Amino acid sequence: VTDEELVTDAFTQMKKDGDSEYCFHIPKINKKSEKIEEINKEIYDTLYKEYSPDDKSAMHYEWATKGNTLSIVVEKENIDEEKPDFFVFNVDIKDEEALSLSDMCGIFGLSEDEFYDKSRDAVEKYSEREKQYFSKEDQEAYIIEVIDSTLSDSSIKEALPFIDENEKLCIIVPAFTPGTRDTYLHMIE
Repeated sequence: VTDEELVTDAFTQMKKDGDSEYCFHIPKINKKSEKIEEINKEIYDTLYKEYSPDDKSAMHYEWATKGNTLSIVVEKENIDEEKPDFFVFNVDIKDEEALSLSDMCGIFGLSEDEFYDKSRDAVEKYSEREKQYFSKEDQEAYIIEVIDSTLSDSSIKEALPFIDENEKLCIIVPAFTPGTRDTYLHMIE
């Protein structure tokens, strides 16, 4: 298997609704082994539950590697909802095992506490940048409350680590979204 073919579709479905088309892709790892087949089954079973031929949703994925580590990030967008859902699968391709948060932290020389501290810092910077899109009145009251909930321990503990195409450690975490006055999952470097 070439590097470009390491991850491909296990399932693809095109749906039409009038003039709109929705693609639904479920990834698989192209490596023949019993352990990888078990991981592929977990990925497929987790994501296929999200599929419905009748809803207006699309699912796509991106993947990247760093050494033996493969990260697959799947985004499901439902046209009737403003917020997407994300799923992250981190796998050691050599050892053929799913990776835990602790494993991912170890790859970057971090403890879990350091990971959460860096996640909080990244979310705080993101929130401060995004705050500029709100009126002064909104910034002073409700948005401060939203930012505080975004930076809460429970929110930060939901951070999902993954490796991006530049081999950097990134996270998907609940963070407030301009214009919605709510928190949604976002990819943050």
